[in-house]
Amino acid sequence: MFREAEDWERELLRTGCEGWRLSPANQSFQMSSSLPQWLVIPIALLDWQLGDAARHFRGSRPPVWCWGTPDGAALVRMADIQPTITDR
Repeated sequence: MFREAEDWERELLRTGCEGWRLSPANQSFQMSSSLPQWLVIPIALLDWQLGDAARHFRGSRPPVWCWGTPDGAALVRMADIQPTITDR
């Protein structure tokens, strides 16, 4: 059900997708109540950077990984950028 960290870690291993890591940035749903507590984000992105970026998206829903391949393709989902942001 992808509620626990182990579920996401298992999926990352299953897909063989590299360059992504598990982040606890949404623990206790502090960033967004509509996202899982564990998020898969680029390995180079720090948790605080994700939090800063989240405020620019509707419902604080920044881009997060959904699925990937060993060849490097990734499916990422996100909410629309806030209408107050002029540089899209």
